[in-house]
Amino acid sequence: MKQLPGLSIIFFMLLTSVLTAQDMVFTFIPKDASNSIDSISATNLTSGESVFVSGSDQISFSTTSIDDKEIFENFSVFPNPSDGKTKMQFYAEQSGLFKINLFNEVGKIMASQKHYLKQGFHQFDITTRFNGLYLIQVLGDHTNLSEKIITTENRYYSEDIQYMGSTTQKFPEKSTVVDNPDIIHFLVYSGDQITKIADSPSASKIYEVAFYECIDAGGRIYAIIDYTNTDEEGDTIGNQIWMAENMDYLPSVHPPKSLSYTEPRYYVYNYDGNDKAEAKQKVNYETYGVLYNWEAAKTVCPDGWHLPSKAECDMLAEFIKYILQVEGNEAYNKLGEDYKGVGAHLKDIIGWEMYNNVNMIYGNDEFGFSARPGGYMGNGFFDAIKRYGLWWIVGDGSGTTLYEWYMSLHNDSDRFRMEQIKKNAGLCVRCIKD
Repeated sequence: MKQLPGLSIIFFMLLTSVLTAQDMVFTFIPKDASNSIDSISATNLTSGESVFVSGSDQISFSTTSIDDKEIFENFSVFPNPSDGKTKMQFYAEQSGLFKINLFNEVGKIMASQKHYLKQGFHQFDITTRFNGLYLIQVLGDHTNLSEKIITTENRYYSEDIQYMGSTTQKFPEKSTVVDNPDIIHFLVYSGDQITKIADSPSASKIYEVAFYECIDAGGRIYAIIDYTNTDEEGDTIGNQIWMAENMDYLPSVHPPKSLSYTEPRYYVYNYDGNDKAEAKQKVNYETYGVLYNWEAAKTVCPDGWHLPSKAECDMLAEFIKYILQVEGNEAYNKLGEDYKGVGAHLKDIIGWEMYNNVNMIYGNDEFGFSARPGGYMGNGFFDAIKRYGLWWIVGDGSGTTLYEWYMSLHNDSDRFRMEQIKKNAGLCVRCIKD
């Protein structure tokens, strides 16, 4: 990742100029001296506030006041970081002429548009070409808004701004059902390695960071998260390194009616075609990744990574139970192949939706797993996106020629489940380090 000290200072000043609370300073130290930290981002899951710095191993993060929080709600960039395509939304307090500028890391305007906009919320699609840092700016007679955009991939061929129209809807709000209102996700960058840290710090803190390469066959870099920890006696618990996001490696794409138990199949939810480039433009691909049949899933993990086993999923659940019980929570128990209570702590706080007015069990993502419900492809049909998240795992030997195990999370449940499904189904993939 490139060093961007000049622009990062500008972004930091833009962001902190509207913050009034006391800063907390977080310092990150690589566990391996061969790594050096290029940049850091931090996001408060409750407020949505983000800070990004480059060329430093420290980051400062503040809590917004009520008035400041309203500013952030009325000007949003989502998702951020992104793979090169993100959405920007802002509220025009009165009708008038607005200019939208997209700057690259050295302050050069890469795209610019002018629009006469009426009072209300307006949405724009922003496309960025290169990995690194951009700045999106909105100027009007009574408006001067700026926000950074972090791009982690160079999937697109040009920078662009597209007006998507006015709306009465805000971007998906963070869940208010959060046990701890100050959960922070850090992304720490070292070259082509990204480590995610989830924590709820109440004061300045120093973190030791382990970095591991996680790059798929197409060159896509994935963030990872370290679940290694020690108990009160200093004994190791957890001892697992997981991918912190779904795989989206797509060497080819198949329509849902193209089923196979013996040949690899790759699906993008609700896409019924064979054009890989077209499939990658779909919002479901960008948000949830790819659905793989069993034959494909067995081959897609990056070098040095593998599909998690059922035993490794048990270990993950037990790790979460242990951490929560240390904090006094006694409500976690295993019911057959279900871990009651564990699932809610693995869910992303966005992407999950209510279905037919069922009870919604929100997630708080306090462990940084950020599981999103990508649905599945079964019997030639797509189903359950935004309600079910299903990921292939290697069973305990009880699978058959037609069936294999998967782990799952549901929108109406707080359980972490492990069940079996036909191998020709299309499910998501998360890998674990060898």
